[in-house]
Amino acid sequence: MRTSVLDETPVRPPAPGPTRPRRRPLSLLSAGMLVLLAIGVGASIALASQPAPSPATTSLARSSEPAPEQSGQAATPATEAARSGTAPQPSGQAQPATAPTTSTPTAGQAAVLPDGRHHAFVRKVNARRSTITVDLVQLFRGEAAVKAAIEDGKPSDEAQYLDHYVRNQNGRLRTLPMARGVGVHLLATCEESSPTQAALLAKLAENARLGDVYYYTLTVRGGAVRQIQEHLTTPAC
Repeated sequence: MRTSVLDETPVRPPAPGPTRPRRRPLSLLSAGMLVLLAIGVGASIALASQPAPSPATTSLARSSEPAPEQSGQAATPATEAARSGTAPQPSGQAQPATAPTTSTPTAGQAAVLPDGRHHAFVRKVNARRSTITVDLVQLFRGEAAVKAAIEDGKPSDEAQYLDHYVRNQNGRLRTLPMARGVGVHLLATCEESSPTQAALLAKLAENARLGDVYYYTLTVRGGAVRQIQEHLTTPAC
């Protein structure tokens, strides 16, 4: 027979506290972060260890690509040199001079008349150098002489009796060489019947100083004066 103990206090179980959420172990989280870090470091090392492309390889790859054509674009010197296969010249390098195709007459060079007969006033005779300086003129005869004289302002009542007329519109002087033994034919004088060559040239120079009283017909061959014929500019009465 059991005897109940009245003064014994009943034992109650402790009240349950608030339930705390479970946390992932720190060891698993740290392990995951280390794996990701290792993958990133490995990728960086792999990229850094790859060799950089050389300039020759890059230029070869670019040259293999066809260049686009552009209409209306001016070709540069480098482009022209690449097409022709020649290297462009530096801008500061002197280019070879091109020889002139024609020569310029030097100062004081004698003007040579073509072969033939020419009418002129004689302005100077240099017997020592055998040169003669002349001023070419135009000679008109007959009706052409009358017409030309009237055009130049001569009264018609005077011009109608002209059988020749000398017009000088260009004052350019020409100095020509005289051939050895040049024939000088002056108008008849009473001084000498057979003057020497030196006397004829002296008389020619004297007549030239008179102005336009005389004009002369020159015969030129090979650029030299061979014959000199004297005439009166105004016909004698």
